[in-house]
Amino acid sequence: MTYPFKHSLKILSLASLITLVGCGSMGKIAPGTPLQSVVSQYGQPSVECQNPNGTKRVVWTQEPAGEEAWAANVDASGGVSEFTQVLTADQFTVLNQGSWTAERVNCQFGPPARITTYPNNPNQFVWQYHYIGGGSSEFMLLSININKASNRVAGYATGMDPELNPLIAGP
Repeated sequence: MTYPFKHSLKILSLASLITLVGCGSMGKIAPGTPLQSVVSQYGQPSVECQNPNGTKRVVWTQEPAGEEAWAANVDASGGVSEFTQVLTADQFTVLNQGSWTAERVNCQFGPPARITTYPNNPNQFVWQYHYIGGGSSEFMLLSININKASNRVAGYATGMDPELNPLIAGP
């Protein structure tokens, strides 16, 4: 299946990842800051999409190599809203509200670290996002199941990341 936002699923270039990681928290950007100023400091966002109300949403992500993604909305004058770190357990609860398509998930959280399928459920894609949780010290994984036929979220789960958490992965 081909997605219209396939270009946004490309891995961040090394330069933009270094820019995002090296410049501190996007949470410190003042609301109203022009989007162009944010782009000058952090590079192009990983995702740009239109919100239903006509505003634009932008997401900068560290995926697949990191555990943070920062999002803001851009008003008609080009100013950004307060930035929110969207890869947190609190933010994932939005998936319980209404119907979600793959495109809407991409707009909310940015591109996943990995998209996979499992033999026991070949009718679904699983989008996986790394994040920090469990008291801010454990590597966690958000897994979102997307039905291939409908392109809609069928469910999601969170848990310890078996690849990155030494308690699960072992030595």
